[in-house]
Amino acid sequence: MRTVRRTVIITLFLSLLLVLFPTSQTTAQDAFNIKIFPAKSELLAVPGSSFEFFVNVHNLGAETENLKIYFMDYYIKENNEFVFEEPGHYSYSCASWMRSAENEISVPPGVIYRSKFSMTVPPDAEPGGHYAVIFFEQMPTPGAPPVKTRPRIGALVLATVPGEIVREGVIESVEVTSTWWWPTKKIPLFPQKKLVARIVFNNKGNVHITVRGKLTFSPTFGWNSGTVFFEEITVLPDTRRYMEAVIPDPPWVGSYEARAQVEYGPSLTEFDTSKMKKSTFNIYPFSLLLALLLLIAIIVIPAWLWRRSRYEYYYEDEEGYPQGYPPQGYGPGAPGHNQGQYPPGAYDQYGGGQGAAYPPQTGYQQPETGYDTGQQKPEPEYMPEQPQQEHQEGVTGQTYDQGVPPQPYTDQTYVPPEVEPPAQGGHEPPGGEFMDDDPNR
Repeated sequence: MRTVRRTVIITLFLSLLLVLFPTSQTTAQDAFNIKIFPAKSELLAVPGSSFEFFVNVHNLGAETENLKIYFMDYYIKENNEFVFEEPGHYSYSCASWMRSAENEISVPPGVIYRSKFSMTVPPDAEPGGHYAVIFFEQMPTPGAPPVKTRPRIGALVLATVPGEIVREGVIESVEVTSTWWWPTKKIPLFPQKKLVARIVFNNKGNVHITVRGKLTFSPTFGWNSGTVFFEEITVLPDTRRYMEAVIPDPPWVGSYEARAQVEYGPSLTEFDTSKMKKSTFNIYPFSLLLALLLLIAIIVIPAWLWRRSRYEYYYEDEEGYPQGYPPQGYGPGAPGHNQGQYPPGAYDQYGGGQGAAYPPQTGYQQPETGYDTGQQKPEPEYMPEQPQQEHQEGVTGQTYDQGVPPQPYTDQTYVPPEVEPPAQGGHEPPGGEFMDDDPNR
């Protein structure tokens, strides 16, 4: 049992090593290291003429390369993808006009082989551009297993038949990626949004155009400006192609104006015509704003809850008396007590006395009854019904017992019914026991 377990463990370990560190295997495609120049050959093809031209093949590998040579038509899509077809597929093809001095060549390591080609232009060749590609494809090694695809490299041939040549191109659109969520800069924990600039160029002529371009952006609101350059591309007649580039140093935030400029000319090295077009784009990474608001909420809300927890629920009843408990730091002996924050006589049911301080969000108004501060709210006294008087001419200047409002003036001082006037030096509340105010009695 131990032997079986040990065998399984060793097998799993070796399998893991093979996955993590695969053995190096040399394939024909890995060994293919060929460079050709020129990559594009611009030729003047006069109708009825024949001429020769050369393409150099440089073997940068460590082994001799056996290469097969053949010609094909090609077309370039808007997204810069090449499509290859058999010679004569397109009307502007010149693949059938070319011949190679050798159909196969052998190039030793480090050697530059000069391959010779010839072109015979038909007498009725249509003026304008005609195109083809010369492929150098790796041949199979004798005795090696067959493979479906083999590496190859091509050289473009751009032949111009003189005559009525129309060289005209336009910028159809200019686009720069706008972003409304993710930032364009590298920020920890946030994905970076690449700012891609694209120029769509349309060749409306009958001959190829090699174009180069640049895009400059400047802020209409915000800051930071810059320029991005596009690689040269060749646009075939009646073809639309994209020129794309990533802005290396994009701005942080704002609204921007983009100005695109595309130049082209009669050859690969001459650019004498310029086209321009403008566009706009915006950068407002609201994810950063949301993250900032969340951070503020994480800091502020706990602090607010902690501060609120220090205060018990405090309110005043319908008659204006405070209920609940004053918060820590208020009341007798607290800082600011009796320092005039509230009017003198404010009611303090906890014994604060005159001028007791209360939470700053409330201010107690002394009841209209005039009860002394520092006392508990008494039970309401019995107030007998007072008769209506026909003549009320002013009021007396006498103030009755605490809690009894002034009475209308009559010929004699009003005495509540069934209540005898108190003796001198004492008083008896209605319905209560006689109280003597003189302590010496």
